[in-house]
Amino acid sequence: MIERIIFDLDDTLISWKNEYYKTFNKILDELNYQYDETFIKKLIEAVDDYESIYKTYNKKDMLDLMSKYTKIKLPDNFIDLWLEELSSCCELASDDIIETLDYLYYKYDLVILTNWFAYSQINRLKKAGIFKYFSNVYCSDTFLIKPNKESYLTAAGLYNVSKCLMIGDNVNDDVEGALKVGMNAIYYNYKNKKNTNYKEINNLKQLISLL
Repeated sequence: MIERIIFDLDDTLISWKNEYYKTFNKILDELNYQYDETFIKKLIEAVDDYESIYKTYNKKDMLDLMSKYTKIKLPDNFIDLWLEELSSCCELASDDIIETLDYLYYKYDLVILTNWFAYSQINRLKKAGIFKYFSNVYCSDTFLIKPNKESYLTAAGLYNVSKCLMIGDNVNDDVEGALKVGMNAIYYNYKNKKNTNYKEINNLKQLISLL
């Protein structure tokens, strides 16, 4: 019997849009830095490569990696400024998501497990209007990132992992990693990829009939 549901955040409950990377441009303009599109691409590349290099999210490590990729020493407060901008990068949750969370909230303990910095993720949940549904938000600046075993065990809290259900859009991080520690998992296959061989949904509202 499921008692705790663990949700991924980006592209599960809140959509990530590439236009949000324009926050880099805004910060660099405010700092009076000279840059071009190649410079922005190097910053994005550093973000994309981060998880293959580091096991937790750390602002100093992120800053060092960005400085390495761009070959320019960025100011010490660059990551803080960027995370502040990212905090508002989301839209209000859809009616389907609100209806689904309303339903699940009264039956299960709901939490978030996300590979990113807590400050921006918590603020994005608040802006989306869904923070109130979650008893905890587990972010990987305090423990090992998914798909490391520690992340799922941390998100399980005091619950037995067999009574936890992980839901997310990433097969490796949200499904296979959870299954390996004995957790239940549902793949949020919103892109309708074929032959995934996992228990899946294509719309979060399907959880109402499943759970």
